[in-house]
Parts: sequence; C-alpha cells; structure tokens
Amino acid sequence: MEVIMARESTALWLKYIIKVSITQSVATIPEC
Repeated sequence: MEVIMARESTALWLKYIIKVSITQSVATIPEC
C-alpha cells in the first residue's frame, strides 16, 4: 500500500510541476 501511495503522489507531483512549468513559460512569452 505504501509503495502505491508513493507512486500516486509522485505522479501528482510530476503533473503539478509540469503545469507550473507550462504556466511559467506561457507567462514569459508575452514579455519577450
């Protein structure tokens, strides 16, 4: 159970990091 929970949390973290990186890149495009 602990391993499954860790995998799910890692996937959520990866999705969150991807969302943040995309939003940051999109936000910096108009400035350039």
